[in-house]
Amino acid sequence: MRKVRVLIAGRSQDAIRSVEALLDGFPKCRTESRLMSNGHSDPLQGVANAPDLLLLHHVTGQLELEALIRTPAAVRPTVVVFGDGNDAAGMRMAMRAGARDFLPIPVSCEELREIVAAVAEEIAAEKAAEDGDLLVFINGKGGSGSSFLAANVAHGLASNDRKVTLVDMDLQFAGLRHYLDLVPKRCMIEAIEALDSLDEVAAEAYTCEHASGLRLLAAQRAELVLNSNVAPDRLVALLQLYRSINDFVIVDLPRTIDVLTASVLENADRIMVLTQQSVPHLHDTARLLELMRQEIGVSSGSIQVVVNRYDKRADITVADVKKALKTEDLLTIPNQFKVTAESINSGMPLTEVRRSAAVAKGLQGLSQSISGADASNQGLLNKVVPGLVAHRFLGS
Repeated sequence: MRKVRVLIAGRSQDAIRSVEALLDGFPKCRTESRLMSNGHSDPLQGVANAPDLLLLHHVTGQLELEALIRTPAAVRPTVVVFGDGNDAAGMRMAMRAGARDFLPIPVSCEELREIVAAVAEEIAAEKAAEDGDLLVFINGKGGSGSSFLAANVAHGLASNDRKVTLVDMDLQFAGLRHYLDLVPKRCMIEAIEALDSLDEVAAEAYTCEHASGLRLLAAQRAELVLNSNVAPDRLVALLQLYRSINDFVIVDLPRTIDVLTASVLENADRIMVLTQQSVPHLHDTARLLELMRQEIGVSSGSIQVVVNRYDKRADITVADVKKALKTEDLLTIPNQFKVTAESINSGMPLTEVRRSAAVAKGLQGLSQSISGADASNQGLLNKVVPGLVAHRFLGS
């Protein structure tokens, strides 16, 4: 849950400081103060980032409440006024200004913190409907192309003006940065350690930005870190924070099932399982799907199987894949080894290497379908266009 941005405003420095002291150390909020001594009566005038909650000190005869009354309700934050408890006229004006409450001075610490906590809960409920999607890419068998697809889909979404954070969950090797030629200075482990003090602005400082606008949250730090060293609840909370400030959070998840990776899979909106046309790939992918469905409780509707490096001339057909994996819904990405290798070795997204390649168009189609999908549709990829954009197989 993100912290409530609180602005404490008024014309009395002592009154402002007294309320600041009541909220000092309270983990649910981040406070700023504004001493109004410049002749303006609007407590929100010139404020760059609108607060979630305005705590306004009111004294009879001052014009701040009148300024708030003139402020359109649509752009007015939650307002709580504190002042003389016997000021009936001030209370009436506070009501006209849309104030949530009028607190008599001296302000009760318990009452004030209850109000801030309630606002935090309301913001969390509102944000839940607005949060970005959490997409997970995972290999059904090692080397199936999860990292390559995750990086290129994230790039495709960011190139279409969607705000995207790409998360590398490979704690030992953190190779995702090489697909985008990025050099992270900070990492996910540091962000988890600082989680209690993070807000939306601070969270982005732990990522590095690609020219396309996508941001990478890298995993590796100098010392060895194991999955068991990371608390699952803190990782989930960190991912939730990034969801609150992004349209999409894309996680490249190692092919390991443990408490940490299960916590990510449980919270994913969509899981892209990568496989290829070989018996070992199908065997391992079938096992992974079984573990996700039966042991972790992931619904089949949240899983999208992607046959990467698809070759229509291969011995193993689409019908064989569907039968082995017990699914009727497959997405394929064409096999173009040379151009894919060029993209990987240069650290450039595929569309920047050869936009016209069939595999590039397939990845563009996947990105566009994710970006344009509606959660009310039957699936995240219902809008994939057949042919070169991407080939979707339904039924036999």
